[in-house]
Amino acid sequence: MLRYFPASFPDETLYSRLCRYHRLSGQEVDRVSLHELIGGHTHVVVSDLPSKLDTLVSRLPNEANVSVDDIASNNTLLAFYTAFMPARRASSVYAAMRGDSASGIKMSIGLIASRLGGHNQLRFCRICAQEEYFTTGQPYWHRVHQLPGVLVCPVHKQTLCALAAETIELNRHKLLLPDDKAIAGHFDDIHLSDIQQETALRLALLSGDVLHGRMQTKGAEGIHRLHRSSAAAHGLIRANGRIRIDDLDQLIGLYCNCLPVNVEFSVVRCRLFDCALKLLRKPREAIVHPMLHIVLMDCLRYVEDRPNLQCAEAVPDMPLTSRARKIIDLSVLAEKLSFQGATLSGVAGVMGISVTTAAVEAARAGIRVSKRPKHITAERVTDVGTSLRLGLSIEEVAQKHAISIVSVYRILRMDAALAQEYEEKLFTLVREQYRQRYMDSRSDKAAYAWLRRHDGLWLTEQLKACPAMRTRKSCVDWRQRDTALAHHIVEIEAQLRSMPGKPTYISETKLKRLTSMADTIKHSLPNLPLTEAALKTCAESAQAHQRRRIMWAYCELKKRPDFHHQLWEVLRLAGVRKLHPSNEALAYSLL
Repeated sequence: MLRYFPASFPDETLYSRLCRYHRLSGQEVDRVSLHELIGGHTHVVVSDLPSKLDTLVSRLPNEANVSVDDIASNNTLLAFYTAFMPARRASSVYAAMRGDSASGIKMSIGLIASRLGGHNQLRFCRICAQEEYFTTGQPYWHRVHQLPGVLVCPVHKQTLCALAAETIELNRHKLLLPDDKAIAGHFDDIHLSDIQQETALRLALLSGDVLHGRMQTKGAEGIHRLHRSSAAAHGLIRANGRIRIDDLDQLIGLYCNCLPVNVEFSVVRCRLFDCALKLLRKPREAIVHPMLHIVLMDCLRYVEDRPNLQCAEAVPDMPLTSRARKIIDLSVLAEKLSFQGATLSGVAGVMGISVTTAAVEAARAGIRVSKRPKHITAERVTDVGTSLRLGLSIEEVAQKHAISIVSVYRILRMDAALAQEYEEKLFTLVREQYRQRYMDSRSDKAAYAWLRRHDGLWLTEQLKACPAMRTRKSCVDWRQRDTALAHHIVEIEAQLRSMPGKPTYISETKLKRLTSMADTIKHSLPNLPLTEAALKTCAESAQAHQRRRIMWAYCELKKRPDFHHQLWEVLRLAGVRKLHPSNEALAYSLL
C-alpha cells in the first residue's frame, strides 16, 4: 500500500495525478512508480479511458478516501463518452475500466471505427499552465483539454498546444507533465482563423458541459428529440415528419466552412451530413461518437446567427432553398376524389405528385377520400388457410382466390400456427420429390446432396439396403502402377549403391521418398504387393549397412601408403563406433 497519493486538482486527469505522484515521490525511473501504482511497468496509462482502476484504488492509503467511482467520474472522460450511450453499454465500459485490460473499450464504443479520439492525446493551455504555477505550484493535464474536438481552452479562449503523436507513442510507458524537459520541444501549436476559433470555442464549451454533467441528454431518445426539435425550429422538418434533405445539406455545407480543417475535424467534414441524417431519423442501436452529436447541436443552434438563412425562415411556407412549393389545384383534386371516385394513387399519378402529398392536401382542404373496399373477408381468410395447408404455392393460392400475392403473405404473417404448418407441408412435399428423384436415379448428385443435408437418416437406410449401389469403379490401373513402382525402386537402390563416397543408409523411407510417390505407397500399399516386396528386398538392415561401410573403408585405406592394417583405422574411417557381433569376423579377416 502506498504511503500517500496526491489529491486531485480541479478537472485533472488520472494520468496527471499519477505523473504528479511520480514527481513527488522522487523516483528517477518511471517503471518503479508504475509498479507501485498499478503493479506493472508495461501497462499504458491513457488520458481518456484508463483501466486497472481497482488495482490502483486497492493500493491507495485509507487516508486518501478515494473510490473507483470518484476516479472514474472526476478524473477520466467516462462521463463524456457515456452521455449519449445506452445504460447497458455504459456499464460494460465502466466494468472494463475497473479490470486489468481496456484493450477492447475503444473498439466496443466505436472510437476506432469513427477515427475520432481513438488514439491517446495530450493537450494543454499555456495560460492555464502559467496560472497554475502560482495557484497549485505545478501545471497539470486538464480533462476538458483532452476531449476529442477541443482545440481551444474554454476558459481563456486560446488555442491549445498538442504533444506530437510520435512523441506520445515513444513515451507511452512514461509519466510526463506539461513542463517536463523530455517533451519541451515536441509541442505543436494549433493555428486557426478567427471564424474557426470562434466555432472551436463553442464546441469546447458544449463538450465541457457534457463532460461536467451540465447538459442532460436523457439517453438516446432524449438526444434524438433534442436534435429533431432544433431542426424543426429552423424549418428542416416537414409537416409529415420528413427531413428537408436538400436544405440540411446546404446548411451543413455552410457550417463546415467554419470548422477547423486539421486534427479530428477533417473526418467530421466528410461524415457530418450522413451522421446528421442518422441522428435526425429514427434512433437506432448503433453508437454515434459524442463529438458528432455536439457538432450537430452547434450546427443547428448557429443557424440563428446567419442573416441569409434567417431571412429564408421569415416565410413559413418556403423551404430554406430557393425552390418554390408546387402549387396544387385543389378544385381538380376535389373533383377527382369526390365526384369521380378516383383513388389517391390514381389522382397522384395524373397530377404529378406523390400519394402522401395528395393525402395531406386532401386532409387540409377537408376533401373526403373514399376508402378502398375490403376484399379480404374472414371467410376468404379461412379458404386461403385451407389452400395453404394443402401445400399449394403462394402464386397458386393468390390465383385461386383472386387476391394479390402480398395479401397471401399478409395472411401467413397474421397466423403463426398457419405459417408453421405451411412451412412443414412445403418441406414434406420437397422431401418427397427429392426422395423420388434419388430412387429413380442414384447418380443424381443434386438429390443426394439435398437428402444428405436435410434427410440424412432416410438416406443412410437406403445406402444400407443397397450397398452395391455405392461401389465405384477404380480409375487407377493398380497392376501397372505396382509393376512400375517396383522397377523404379530397384533402379533407385542400384543408383544409391553405385554412388561414390561413403555409403549412405538405404532405408524403406528413403526409397519411398525418392520415388516421389511416398503418400500413394503409404495409403495404397495393399494394392501394391510387388512394390512392398521390392521395398523389403532393396532396403538394407543396420548390420548390412555397417558391413558395406567397413568394406568401403578398407578399400580406401589400401590405397594409402601409410595404412598400418589396424582395426581402429578402418572403424574410424567407416564411422563405426560399436562393431556389430555379426560383422566381427569380417572385420578381423580383412587385417
